[in-house]
Amino acid sequence: MVNVIDNGARNRTNKMPVGIKIIDDKGDVAHTAKTDLGTNYISLESKWFGSSSNNTGGGTGGNTGGNPTGTDTSGGINNIPGNLSDGSLSGRYLEWKGQSAVDKPTTITFDDDVGNNLNRIGDGLQFDGHIQKVLVDKGKEGAVTSIPITFSPSNAKASGEYVTTSPIPFSIDKSSFIVGKKLTITLNGIGEGLSNIKDHVSPTVSFTFNADKTMTMEVTQGHDLDGGTSDSTGSVYKSGAFYTYVLDRINSYSVQNPVTQLPSGMSLMSGDSNGTIPLKFVDDNYSNINGLQITFNPKISGLINDGSGEIDYVNFDDVGLPFPRIFKINKYDLVINNSYLVTKFNDPSTIKTYKPDGTEINNIYAWNGANTPNDSLGRTLKLDANSGLIILNKSIDFNVSWTLSNNKDDKSVVFKASIIDISTF
Repeated sequence: MVNVIDNGARNRTNKMPVGIKIIDDKGDVAHTAKTDLGTNYISLESKWFGSSSNNTGGGTGGNTGGNPTGTDTSGGINNIPGNLSDGSLSGRYLEWKGQSAVDKPTTITFDDDVGNNLNRIGDGLQFDGHIQKVLVDKGKEGAVTSIPITFSPSNAKASGEYVTTSPIPFSIDKSSFIVGKKLTITLNGIGEGLSNIKDHVSPTVSFTFNADKTMTMEVTQGHDLDGGTSDSTGSVYKSGAFYTYVLDRINSYSVQNPVTQLPSGMSLMSGDSNGTIPLKFVDDNYSNINGLQITFNPKISGLINDGSGEIDYVNFDDVGLPFPRIFKINKYDLVINNSYLVTKFNDPSTIKTYKPDGTEINNIYAWNGANTPNDSLGRTLKLDANSGLIILNKSIDFNVSWTLSNNKDDKSVVFKASIIDISTF
């Protein structure tokens, strides 16, 4: 048998690739993969591209999960572990809530004991935040506003939002956190897509897990600036905006198999309740619903403790609570121990009070014949401590009440809001 191969074919064979190098945005080699000579295949790990075997696909929004096709500059640190819509992303517990600093490191103390190596938090941590924008006009800083962050693999501009190709919220597997090691994520992308931009720098955020179980967060400011205009001295003054990441919430997460979702419009409770309200049919971590629709009683009743047994009321819509009478909480915010606190209400003198038969009593200070708060009875109106709504496992804790007290004869009225329906949507 005679084997014939010309020199051209031999040269082409010698030039065939034997592997792949993946280069990061700085031009450094982030990953390498060599050809398997037995199969002639080159294997690439999915985690290099922000996905995994747990990734079930989905949309591109920050609260849906999905398979990113854009540029994730975190070197695989920031990933999409699962999908909220099919329940594969679950076990989300609130670990921190607040606002991080933009001009100095922020020390984060977790709400729970996360363990010496984050061994008590499930599979990882998610970081939810927004962008602080500082407008720049010809070199002068102006208005400071907050804008939401949107994950777009295609880097498509979205009006009023800061677009990044890094998955949002940031999701980091607990195995990536090594004590003292800084993990940095760059929010690459089109940002707001401002026109005439000549100078672009992406903002960054880094997280360091510490030996004392706290976490240190640091940010660097990004910007989008035009070429600038020159004055008579030759000084150049640029316009555009500065951008800094601000952290709002940290929650843990776990990954599981997809679960069957309950239909929308399904009632999970009924009646007229406050305090801890159990919910039927939902699983421990709300993995099987899209969101909750909470309907509050339109009347907030108040029992007068003068022995008469009379129960007056005010209208829910008049009080000025931070949520509407029909309040929807989407799945993204159904994080265990997440809360919606009530810290104030409308001017009490403007809140009308009604007798049980609907007869108006003028305002909330008008019980017992008085019409102003500064009368001889020395009335005071006080919002009760810890008023608000808290997401719990398979239940909602709702306590919103305030007390109108009478310093002269110890009379008082306690107004207490209630929920009449909770259903899926």
